[in-house]
Amino acid sequence: MITRTIVFLSSLFLLANIAQSKPLDVTQPQVVGLYFNASWCSACKMLDPQLQAASEDLKKSPFLLVKLDVSNRVTQHQAGMLASAIGYGDLYSQTGVKTGFVILLDSETGEEIGRITKDEDAAAIVNKVKALTKA
Repeated sequence: MITRTIVFLSSLFLLANIAQSKPLDVTQPQVVGLYFNASWCSACKMLDPQLQAASEDLKKSPFLLVKLDVSNRVTQHQAGMLASAIGYGDLYSQTGVKTGFVILLDSETGEEIGRITKDEDAAAIVNKVKALTKA
């Protein structure tokens, strides 16, 4: 009996929270960054912390960073399907397993509008992305 009461009260609490939840604010990206990454990539190990630091300043920016992990055959297959699902399958195929950079694309045209490499720090990444977005 106690278990049923707990389950019932938990269900009521969950329903109350769902009823009070606010819709998420969804923004269309203006720039898509395809990050070609692998666990064995030394350039990626240098770029990862810079992208992480930049992400805090870019969290409200119309910029979508998509990490394409090409570490092994399984992740390559998954990355290929992800790239294809968002409309960049051909670009993924052309790039192959080159890693350690981000290709910046205009989300409307799919045109490459820039790149981010291991040589850029977080501030340079933020400045580059903000210059490419209209926000």
